[in-house]
Order: sequence, then structure tokens, then C-alpha cells
Amino acid sequence: TLWAFTTLGLQPSEVLLAGLTARAVEVQGDFKPQAITTTLWAACFLSIHSPDVASRLTHALEPQITALTALASLDLQQQCQLHQFFVACEVDEAMRAGIPARILALKDTMGPTCRTAFAL
Repeated sequence: TLWAFTTLGLQPSEVLLAGLTARAVEVQGDFKPQAITTTLWAACFLSIHSPDVASRLTHALEPQITALTALASLDLQQQCQLHQFFVACEVDEAMRAGIPARILALKDTMGPTCRTAFAL
């Protein structure tokens, strides 16, 4: 998974990344909030070397990501991961440029709660 690569500090090959992204599109309806926030968290770190990673993943999972607005369904860890994604979008212009506007707009509604969770 992307989480495993990120946790180990490894960058997946383009072929593997393309396969993981394609698989994410295939099973996106089955993604739970934890899978979505973990994928966004991983995309932040993988985008350091490949800025288009976050773009590809957020476009593929846009409906599921925008459905996260129900904060009651997110636990503390998921809110922290989402906060890290928001921060990465804020500081990394290349990454932010490829993220759909609807996803960037989530920071306005979810950002304060996620930031508070991160600070705990």
C-alpha cells in the first residue's frame, strides 16, 4: 500500500504507483474514512519527489474525499492525517496546483477541527 511505502520512506516505481492508483479507482466505493485519510497522508510524502502523486490520487478519489465533511465519522488519527494533508497543500505550490478545488475547499470547513485534533 501507499501507507507502507511512506512509512518505510520508500518511493514506489511509476509502474507500481500507476497500478495502485488504478486499483484505488476500481475500489473507491469501498474506501472507508481511514483508507481515504491514510491515502491523503501518504500522498503528501510521496509528492515530495513526485508532485503529481497527490494530483492523481485526489482526482481518482474526489467523490470519497469530499464526502469526508461529516467530521463525526473521523477519529482523532484521521483528523490529524487530514490536517497534514491540508498543511502540505498550503506549503507545496506544485502539489496544491494539481488538487481539485473542491478538495482544497475542505480546508475551510474541516481545517480548524483537524488542526485542533493535531495539536492535542
